[in-house]
Amino acid sequence: MNLRCGIESRLTDAEHRLKIVFHHRQLDDTDLGRRVRRELKNQSPYFEQSLYVAVVEEEKDPGTYVTSVRARDPEGGTVRYSMSSLLDARSQALLVLDPVTGRVTTRARLDRESVDVHYFRVLAVDDSFPPRTGTTTLQVNVLDTNDHAPTFEWPEDEASIREGVPVGYTVVTVKATDQDAGRNAEVEYSILSTTSGSGTANADDALTFRIDPRTGVVTTRMPLDREKTEVYTVVLSVSDQATPPSARKTANATLVVRVLDDNDNYPQFTERTYSAWIPEDLDYTANPVIARIRATDADSGNNAAVRYAIIGGNTQNTFAIDSMIGDVALVKPLDYESTRSYKIVIRAQDGGSPARSNTTQLLVHVGDVNDNAPRFYTSHFQESVSENVPIGYSMLRIQAYDADEGANAQIKYTIGARDFSGASTENFPITVNTETGWIYTTKQLDREQCSRYSCV
Repeated sequence: MNLRCGIESRLTDAEHRLKIVFHHRQLDDTDLGRRVRRELKNQSPYFEQSLYVAVVEEEKDPGTYVTSVRARDPEGGTVRYSMSSLLDARSQALLVLDPVTGRVTTRARLDRESVDVHYFRVLAVDDSFPPRTGTTTLQVNVLDTNDHAPTFEWPEDEASIREGVPVGYTVVTVKATDQDAGRNAEVEYSILSTTSGSGTANADDALTFRIDPRTGVVTTRMPLDREKTEVYTVVLSVSDQATPPSARKTANATLVVRVLDDNDNYPQFTERTYSAWIPEDLDYTANPVIARIRATDADSGNNAAVRYAIIGGNTQNTFAIDSMIGDVALVKPLDYESTRSYKIVIRAQDGGSPARSNTTQLLVHVGDVNDNAPRFYTSHFQESVSENVPIGYSMLRIQAYDADEGANAQIKYTIGARDFSGASTENFPITVNTETGWIYTTKQLDREQCSRYSCV
């Protein structure tokens, strides 16, 4: 063993050193032995603890007491203290050690969020010559105070959700953090208010969403209907869990929830059925509009884009409909005597996928015009009668018809008198009932005067 004595290599365990000398008595009378004995008489100061651990709350005023360190000198000499930071140079400016008393105090306000533990090497120096030293370690733990409010990751957030999602569907997950520690950093979420796009809050709005107080997951609490409310503004709150509750700090955030449209509405016609009256002689060549069909869809976008089509009752394609606006036009001639009315089935279909549709009826009544002349059922009537029949005798009924209707179809009968040779006669003995068409005698017949009569 190379036993060296001197300031550069001091023996710190007196008992151990005595044992060395005891087992090497041959050194007693040597210069080395004498030097060892002198060294034993001047021992280094030592601290009461090899590690001092202290705690202090952050944000305390400068001069706040932290702890005291104490070293002893075996010879009873005076000890002076000093310390230097071990890990973070910033620590040096924050704590101060009284060189005489060993009292440690704060030099400035501590911030746990900046440095939560400070480490120092503490040195004790005696008054011997050469001076001897002792060291220890000081660990200062900075305790948290609730000096920070929680902050949302996104103070203003937006989310979109389809109106058809089930209750309990996740809308968004919000996140807030707190720079403090322990319960001061634990956060709890809540909803302060929910307002619809109108800007007013009501009881139904308040029940629309919920937030998990621990995880920040926002979910639906009731079915959504975009046609009722398209935009919700949800004010969220987060609070730390400091004690007492009066010391808790909070923060708010705004969540705008936009409800996306599902094709959940059918087109609705403005009337249950539509009707139109048009004369049969209406000029179809100009494609006149005879009816305006309108339907609306409460959805939005393509889901609300309504297209029209005629799907039934359009005999010989007499009518056409504008697929975009629903105007029905006449495109072929009408004939009251052929078709007096049309029952047209019209479909309104939206542009959703899958599409939704609805139908209505357009009743078109064709108005009669006097476009037909009366016609006899037969073009030639002939009857024989005895000359001695009484006056007023009904000998023959003629009948005609008119394809028109109403006053246009009312027929009145008249006859023009002619004798058999075709010459007019003033005393024609036959006439016709204008209403019934019965031909009857108005004078006594005399075959010898005229055996045949012809009338038109």
